[in-house]
Amino acid sequence: MSIGPYQLIVDLIELEGPIAFDTFMDLALYSEEGFYSDNNIGLKGNYYTSPTLHPVFSAFIATQINYIWEYLKKPNPFLIVELGCSNGILAEDIVTSLSSASNGIQDAFHYVAVDRMGTTSHSDKIDFMQSELPPVFGGVGIVIANELFDAFPVKRFEIVSGLPHEILVGISEEKRLIELIDSEPLDTSNSEYLKKFDLPEGYQGILNPNIDTWFESLNKTLDKGFFLTFDYGYEEQDYYLSNRSGKHIQTYYKHIDGLGLFDHVGTQDITSHVNFTSVIDSGIRHEFKPVILKSQHDWMLDMKFYDALEPSDLARQEISLIDSFMDLQGLGGFLMSMQQKNIETVNYCELIPSVEFVLNNFNIPPVTSSHLAHKIKFPNPYRTPDNYI
Repeated sequence: MSIGPYQLIVDLIELEGPIAFDTFMDLALYSEEGFYSDNNIGLKGNYYTSPTLHPVFSAFIATQINYIWEYLKKPNPFLIVELGCSNGILAEDIVTSLSSASNGIQDAFHYVAVDRMGTTSHSDKIDFMQSELPPVFGGVGIVIANELFDAFPVKRFEIVSGLPHEILVGISEEKRLIELIDSEPLDTSNSEYLKKFDLPEGYQGILNPNIDTWFESLNKTLDKGFFLTFDYGYEEQDYYLSNRSGKHIQTYYKHIDGLGLFDHVGTQDITSHVNFTSVIDSGIRHEFKPVILKSQHDWMLDMKFYDALEPSDLARQEISLIDSFMDLQGLGGFLMSMQQKNIETVNYCELIPSVEFVLNNFNIPPVTSSHLAHKIKFPNPYRTPDNYI
């Protein structure tokens, strides 16, 4: 019988003393019975992602992938690697969309979907694999990730007497998890990095200790190509604003956010805003040069959002759901980062498809019970896509 994450954490603290927050977060999320051991995404889970809302999001990513394939002179084979695939819905929808393209990409691509916890999904057209780090492949292709970096375990710190000290996790006499401040400041490199932001006394923030290791592994995934990621966060000048103290981490429990970090250990999600400057800088250190960083809203405009959807037969119940992808206060405010490896000169404008290309290759996969849109489009459980009018 396995031990639940809460007891694992308590046992570790009793054995070794207070632990770092990233250790706590790792056990809460990724241990055998941790949060990600179960499918916690969607209507019955704790939170939604863009791919689980409506397959139109996956269709736009598929169209971007397709246009990049043409930009790279249609290599065959063409590797598509998705990192953090979770329940596989994004992978399945992208493959479905690409399979209906008019330019032949369906005969060239090889899709690999990777997740640290593995997945129960199966598909003849997708290779699912379990791995904590980006796998080694090589070749030409594209790596994609949606809401991956926000799930990386992070360290927490607080400014004490002008210096950053790590916030640790301990236990009280009543066996409750509590915060403790390390008596020693953070190491010199992290202290020097944070010094430039002139953070006020008592400021609480986070650092991602694993980003460089991850990019070092990503460098072995492709010999040449692109890395495209979507997530919520900021560039560092906004990331460490004084009014963001204590607000870098979010929790989700059955679609309720803002509960305590030590509530529902193992059954609530714990995520953090992404420091996109660290993503870009770490990419540069490992051969991935920045191409563009912009909002999901602006990227979808580049992808001809309104032109693509105009000829579609979307049900009126779906429109407001799809509009949420453009909401700058919500999903539209997420950031899209594009980085490239071993391509001499990349002008982002050259990666924006024409209206003609989009109209010829944009294909929306069918809404299934894995999408929130299914409940909106087919509210009667006895009316399915086969008999719905």
